[in-house]
Amino acid sequence: MRRILLVLALLGAALGSAGAASAGSPLHGSEWQAFATRFVLPDGRVADTGNKGISHSEGQGYGMIMATAYGDRETFDRLWRWTAANLQVRGDHLFAWKWETGPSRATDLNSASDGDILIAWGLLRAADLWKDEGYGAAALAILDDVRDRLVVETSLGKVLLPGPEGFVRDGSVVLNPSYWVFPALDAFARRHDRDLWRAVSDSGRALVARARFGEAGLPPDWVELAGTELRLPSGFETVFGFNAIRVPLYAIWGGLDDADALNRPVVSWWSGHDGAPFIPATVDLATDAKAPYGLSGGGRAVSVLTRFRGEALPMLPSIGDTDDYYSATLILLTKIAFSERFL
Repeated sequence: MRRILLVLALLGAALGSAGAASAGSPLHGSEWQAFATRFVLPDGRVADTGNKGISHSEGQGYGMIMATAYGDRETFDRLWRWTAANLQVRGDHLFAWKWETGPSRATDLNSASDGDILIAWGLLRAADLWKDEGYGAAALAILDDVRDRLVVETSLGKVLLPGPEGFVRDGSVVLNPSYWVFPALDAFARRHDRDLWRAVSDSGRALVARARFGEAGLPPDWVELAGTELRLPSGFETVFGFNAIRVPLYAIWGGLDDADALNRPVVSWWSGHDGAPFIPATVDLATDAKAPYGLSGGGRAVSVLTRFRGEALPMLPSIGDTDDYYSATLILLTKIAFSERFL
């Protein structure tokens, strides 16, 4: 009997370390382990299987956040070591956004502010979870450079540039609404610069509330702010697509008191396709042309959470064999958001 009890205790500890969830939670260690096995290489690099196997700061940040949600410190440390060694190579604390397998190096040193934000948030989560302020110090150094290099004053207030280079035009700035990771901004306000990050969060809410285009009034992947005018920018995709699908997810995950109002056009768009063969994955907001293919599993997960919120759990999909890196990431992020917001 003593041996049986010992085995059970060890099994419970192992499950706990893999992120075993409480009853009713959508977080299951087996699903995280399946994700990590398929998409996190042994050295800690996250491979974007839907994009020629490249890696990017966004993917590393998402991996770090997921590792904290599932309590997997070993994978978190592999992810952070690879990220710091291979992407934090600009001469500041920001991250080159793109790393390619052919040359096996960072091939675009411009940073992406969402990647910088996700990595910093992952480090703060790790500092809190594992009581290691080494992670926290690394996060705060990143946030100092995000504040100094990526936040600018506009008619909307303090906004996030998508990167240090290429987004400031003559009299306007190009923005990406999905780069406002609202739950991360809330964490930054508690740990770094309260007034700054609250102001950035406020500008993001104002941007999402106003940046609505096409017949359905949907948020775009990219938008240009010229003075007080918001318009679809030349030289960028004019879609509600694979970027903007994260806008409703972050509004819910961040616990915004106006999340329902901000998400109402997206809810109406998705609900309007009930009974149809599929919900189009993208829609061109300049022409209203719809993609001839439907949402991925990850897109469906975000749709379910956005539409059903606290009642979404029974309908959230699991990662399947056909889900690529981004689809699988959205599935797990949606489950983490549900767990952290509604449980």
